[in-house]
Amino acid sequence: KALGCNVVNIGAQDLIAGTEHLVLGLVWQVIKVFLFRRVTLKDHPALVVLLREDEELSDLLKLSKEQILIRWVNYHLAAAGCARTLSNFGADIKDSEIYTYLLAQICPEKCSLDPLQETDPKKRAALVLQNADKMGCRKFVTPDNIVAGSPQLN
Repeated sequence: KALGCNVVNIGAQDLIAGTEHLVLGLVWQVIKVFLFRRVTLKDHPALVVLLREDEELSDLLKLSKEQILIRWVNYHLAAAGCARTLSNFGADIKDSEIYTYLLAQICPEKCSLDPLQETDPKKRAALVLQNADKMGCRKFVTPDNIVAGSPQLN
């Protein structure tokens, strides 16, 4: 609980017994807390560009880390001229199009829009992950994770 994890209906016995879905759910929560811990204006003052015209800084500060990340992705998609927007890390990324535009926008010297030429979703996801490798940011996501639209892994 101290980390910000939801541990309702999870007891020590569940962890000792290795109840798979509960253990994996708790591990995912710990990973998410770790990954999002530095998504702050203090660590990244440039996030103020995500403010909408009718908003004040206090409005941005009220957003969850996931909402800020979604807004950041959409900011870069718009800058790339992409007509798509992201609203979730599940179904919206299954076709790898958003990832392709995002990586090409934030690291054009290493990533291109070439994966969009691939029509097979799994092969396209593999090409996106090759681009992520070039940037040094691929960790544990697989093409199957992307194509499945698993929000916990995207």
